[in-house]
Amino acid sequence: MFLTLVLGSGLGAVGRSTITNLLKKKELGILATLLVNLGGCFIAGMLLGANSTSWLAALFLGFIGGFTTYSTFNGELASFYFQRKYLSLAGYLLISYGGGLLACYVGYLLG
Repeated sequence: MFLTLVLGSGLGAVGRSTITNLLKKKELGILATLLVNLGGCFIAGMLLGANSTSWLAALFLGFIGGFTTYSTFNGELASFYFQRKYLSLAGYLLISYGGGLLACYVGYLLG
């Protein structure tokens, strides 16, 4: 089970890195963070909906851990705060948390 988590984490990190690098080349770094975090929420919802405890669940749990990047998200929020971009800060919070909950719920329904 441990190796399955490690494999999933590695795959998630590669996926996150790929998406982030593609979007940052187009100066869409915040969108990259948003997409990977919402994708992780969706996958988590599917796991909850499927109520799976198999090796596949461990693989996806590891994937979510490697794929999502809430440390980058918090850094971006701090950047908005220190730049006094309060409307951007509020919008990013709302879209990230509201969208995350919605993505998790939709994933749960599909799981």
